[in-house]
Amino acid sequence: MVLKEGRKLRMRRVRIKSYRCLGDVAVNFNNVTTFIGPNGVGKSSILHALDWFFNGTPLIEDDLASGSTDRIITVEVEFDSITDNDRHRLGKYAIPGSDVVTIWKRWDDGNEKLYGKGRALPDFSEIRNGANATERRNIYKEFRKNRPEFDLPSDTSDAQNLAALELWESQYPNDLEDVDIDSTTHIFGFAGQAMMSGLFDYVLVTADLRASEETKDVRSAILGRILEQAIDRSGAEVDLAELFGRMQDEQSDIHKQHFEQQLERLSQEMTDAVSALSSGREVRVSAQDLTVKPQPPQFKVSVLDADVETRVDRQGHGFQRALLISALRVLAEHGRGQGELGTICLAIEEPELFQHPPQARNFAGVMRNLASSAEQGVQIAYATHSPYFIEPRSFHQIRRVSREGGGSQGSVRVDESAIERVAERLSTFISKDSVERQLDSVCTDALAEALFAEKVLLVEGTTDSCFFNGAAERSRSLLLDGVFVADCGGKSCMLLPYAILDELGIPALVVVDSDRHLLDKLDRAKEAGDEKQVEHLESAIADTIAWNRRLLRFFGVQETDWPGGDFGTNLTFCDPTLEIIVGEGWPQWVEMHDKLIKQGLGFGKKHSWTYHAASIRAEGDVCDFVDAVLEKARRL
Repeated sequence: MVLKEGRKLRMRRVRIKSYRCLGDVAVNFNNVTTFIGPNGVGKSSILHALDWFFNGTPLIEDDLASGSTDRIITVEVEFDSITDNDRHRLGKYAIPGSDVVTIWKRWDDGNEKLYGKGRALPDFSEIRNGANATERRNIYKEFRKNRPEFDLPSDTSDAQNLAALELWESQYPNDLEDVDIDSTTHIFGFAGQAMMSGLFDYVLVTADLRASEETKDVRSAILGRILEQAIDRSGAEVDLAELFGRMQDEQSDIHKQHFEQQLERLSQEMTDAVSALSSGREVRVSAQDLTVKPQPPQFKVSVLDADVETRVDRQGHGFQRALLISALRVLAEHGRGQGELGTICLAIEEPELFQHPPQARNFAGVMRNLASSAEQGVQIAYATHSPYFIEPRSFHQIRRVSREGGGSQGSVRVDESAIERVAERLSTFISKDSVERQLDSVCTDALAEALFAEKVLLVEGTTDSCFFNGAAERSRSLLLDGVFVADCGGKSCMLLPYAILDELGIPALVVVDSDRHLLDKLDRAKEAGDEKQVEHLESAIADTIAWNRRLLRFFGVQETDWPGGDFGTNLTFCDPTLEIIVGEGWPQWVEMHDKLIKQGLGFGKKHSWTYHAASIRAEGDVCDFVDAVLEKARRL
């Protein structure tokens, strides 16, 4: 096994059972992981389940998944990229020969326990699994009596008994086996030493988190975490302790100077008075020195606007969110500079909230850069509705969360994809080089918003998308039914976006021209004796036929040179072209298109706005073919 030196511990896989809407969900994590999907499907629940796992956020009865019969919630996390330092810190939980550490946390009807897979002696399991300290001590004493060959020390306390078991295991590593270990007192330090402390920290920024709360100097706030890593208070604490010591000495001197003689006289007067009633005792009145405990240095955040200093909560929501996001960046940058120590996972709900588009885009870029280097020690997870926080070309980082079965009772599904899988799927239709060449343009244009849709209508060009959107808006916008129309830039660029969407569980309908009209053009060119045009058209026809057949073959239907109509749920051919079909079936559209151009409100050739406006304003009914395509897209 080769250790991945130079990297830092990473969360690579999570499995969540019976938490809120998550019945049984497994999620793979990258350096940047972006959760997308409709509202209410469980994106945030994944992030909150991890907050419970790492930070012990209290669970309530409502966190248990509806219908759960065993009343058990489990979150299991796998970590990889283990370095030598990690192995030293994690001890027996870093199993020799494995580059993975697995830890899981269990909520059992209100009782919480943490477990780890590690190396231990199975004979000790009964002791460790005792219900409480008393039971463990009783089992330990019985074990020691019955198994003298282990030469365990006498029972003293539960903590020392458990330490004795660990000492024995460290001395006899060859006798250990891979077992599940109750790790409540070992991993995160709910009691005792926290093995994961400083190795991996998880920070959840919820959509309703307020900057005024997170800029307080307390350990639970983001500012507190920044100060803990960025500010060394040790020297100041020593000086402050000395200062408070001097203050107490000076206080005693002041008391002596101002009160000593007065208090002696008062003490004598009271002694004389009480001696008349009771002899043998003296009364003494003295100054009481107040104990002043050194207070740790505290810091605050305020905002200077020109010459006016104001509290954070007096700022607008947009600035507060920007400040919070900036604090996260600083936290991440300080967290990465700890050598082999310190991975910070920033989990952010709706990072686009209250951000202007340029701010959102800039923040996404900054976070992505922080997470892009193996040495940074930063992992990012988003739950977002904004295309600014996804990089379509990095669609392998996208996790699309949806519900199977529909409604609140449907099971949660998480889909993902990777360029290798897409390329393999398309290998008999598109070369790997073509996939690489198309990737940037297709992902940037066709998929940038389509990834957020519930359904997608894939068309060849922008005029097609404007036409279908305009035709739909005459009665009911496609967006109301969750359908996004995406143009792919041509027939040869249809398969790549479809494959990516299909891998992510987003249903799509491909609508493409058969282009049979090229045959008529070829006949006219031959009649005109235009040899150059004939040669060009013959080449275009051969290429068109090849792509028509390729598309049919990809969708598993019978091949033909000039297809027309529906071919299954996800493919429709316009024969010969969409424009010709519309011209014949909806002549009012053509009239309106030409009218807009004559009035100077539209533009000739294939102009997107003109197609859209004509589709909305044209009289008559939308032709049957177009109507059928729109209905088919809605039913995906």
